[in-house]
Amino acid sequence: SGPWTEQVNFLSGEKHECAWHTNITRLSFVFTNFEPTGFLCLENVTHPAGAIILNDGEVEVGQMQLSFQTPNNLTGTIPPEFGHIQGMTHVDLQYQKGLYGPIPSTIGNLVGLQTFSVLFAGPQFGGVIPSSLFTIPTLEWITFQYNEGGFSFPPSI
Repeated sequence: SGPWTEQVNFLSGEKHECAWHTNITRLSFVFTNFEPTGFLCLENVTHPAGAIILNDGEVEVGQMQLSFQTPNNLTGTIPPEFGHIQGMTHVDLQYQKGLYGPIPSTIGNLVGLQTFSVLFAGPQFGGVIPSSLFTIPTLEWITFQYNEGGFSFPPSI
C-alpha cells in the first residue's frame, strides 16, 4: 500500500466534493468502457440516457456514491465521519487491499443508503459488521465477498 494510484481530487480545497472523481478506462466493464471512480454526485433528475454525474454543487444533488471498483491503494481505516455524509446512497469498495480495521458504527447514520459492497479487500479489513448497518430502512443489499479479512454478523442478527 502507499499513495492512492489516482487522487481523484479528494479533499481538494479548490474543487467541490462533487468533483472528487475521475473516469477509469476498463474494457472489461460490463456497461461501458469507462467507469467513474471516487466520490460521485448524481443529478436529482432522471434522464433517458441515465444519471448525470455532476462536477459541482450548482445543481440539486439527488444522490451520492462512493465507488472504487478498481485497485487504487486506498489505505487506512474508514473514519467515523464517513457516517455523516448526507445523501450517500451507494458504497462500493473493491480491490482496496490497504484498508484495515472495522467498518465504523456511524455507517448506520446513512439513512438513505441503498447498497453497501466490499469485495476483494485485504487481510486487515474486517471485523463484526456494525448492527447499525442493518437498521437503515432504505438498504436493499449488502455484499461482503472474496475478502482476505474476516467479516462476521453481529450477535443481534
